[in-house]
Amino acid sequence: MNFVSIDFESANEKRFSPCAIGIVVANEHEIVDEFYSLINPLMEFKSFHTYIHGITENDVSTTVANT
Repeated sequence: MNFVSIDFESANEKRFSPCAIGIVVANEHEIVDEFYSLINPLMEFKSFHTYIHGITENDVSTTVANT
């Protein structure tokens, strides 16, 4: 049986401020596939969140957000 784990990081306390997503597909024995991407939320980063995940505004500044 395969399962999927998703890690979603936000730039601040707003749920609509994504700055990264990680996805892993695994089974009982191994990782089958994985994906990671930075996302430019086009909003302010809070220092607390940067402290937690280590992603800065500068890290995502060259990432283009879909609008």
